Order: sequence, then C-alpha cells, then structure tokens
Amino acid sequence: MTIAEYHRRITSIDREALTTSIINTMSDKIVERQQERIFSGLDKNGNQIEPAYTPFTINMKKLFDQPFDRVTLKDTGDFYKSMFIERKGNDVIFSSKDEKTEKLTTKYGEEIFGLSEDESKISKEEFTNQLVKEIKKVLNGV
Repeated sequence: MTIAEYHRRITSIDREALTTSIINTMSDKIVERQQERIFSGLDKNGNQIEPAYTPFTINMKKLFDQPFDRVTLKDTGDFYKSMFIERKGNDVIFSSKDEKTEKLTTKYGEEIFGLSEDESKISKEEFTNQLVKEIKKVLNGV
C-alpha cells in the first residue's frame, strides 16, 4: 500500500463519530465504575458523600439489610439503573434519568457524578487502546 493510500484512509476517519462510538461502547463499564464508587460512599473527588444518613434512614437501612455506615444513594436501585453518560461536544455528561436525580444532586452535590482521578485514568487508557484498534482497522482496510 502506498503512503498516499494510507493518507487517504487516515483522513477519511470521522473523528467525531469514532469518538462517540467508542464512548458509547464503553459507557456501561464507565457507569459501573461510577456506581461502585458511589456505593462505597465516595464522590468523584474521593470525599465521603455527605450529609450522612439521618437516624431514621439508618434504621430503615438496617431493617432492609442495606449498608448504613455510609451514604450509598441506593435504596430501590432506580437511581443506579437510570445512570448514563453521553457525549455533548467535547464534554461527557454523567447523570441519571431517575426522578430523584435533582433532589439527590441538590442534597449531596454534583460531585456524586463523574469519575475519580483513577477511574478517569483507567477509562482514558481503555479509550486510547480502543481508538488505536479502530485506526489500525481503517489503515489495514478491515
């Protein structure tokens, strides 16, 4: 293959579409990382999610055999099930479609959403690896 053909192939890549496609492919895994961190009681900055549960909520958590030593934001699971990420321009938006989302972010802060520094590093590495794979496919005519 000539250099001109490599050039044609590399310039034919729709970078926006490729980036969005990779993020969409990775979204479940990224959301899962976020959920695990939240369930451990930490926001994206590594701080304990506050304020702590009220005595009433602690008693309810005990009654339903749920963690009560930290804020997990998981009672019924609807909030977690509705979490998503999406790409808007150069930004990646983290949120939940659950009706309690606004109430929870008002009470606990926007920092409940997003990735920690370590989670972000892992996700960027996975993104880069997938990007390289996709570019190689284009260059090799696959």
